Amino acid sequence: AGVPDDKLVEAHGSFATARCIEATCGEEVDVAAVRGDVQSDKVPQCEACGGLVKPDIVFFGEALPARFHRLYPRDVAEADLVVVM
Repeated sequence: AGVPDDKLVEAHGSFATARCIEATCGEEVDVAAVRGDVQSDKVPQCEACGGLVKPDIVFFGEALPARFHRLYPRDVAEADLVVVM
């Protein structure tokens, strides 16, 4: 939408990227391939280690990204407007 990346905090993540959820891997995966697997009723798996893959979104019970917590104090103090969608 024309908002520079440094001005945007996706607190609950994004479907724009996906990665392996294995703690020892974390490989970023082609999101189009993940989407294709899901649409074909296949479980997306990491080609590097065989682990499960999910979009880089925050599910219920998961922690918000570190970037959110790092920027929150400054953003609250300096922002004239916060848009929550």
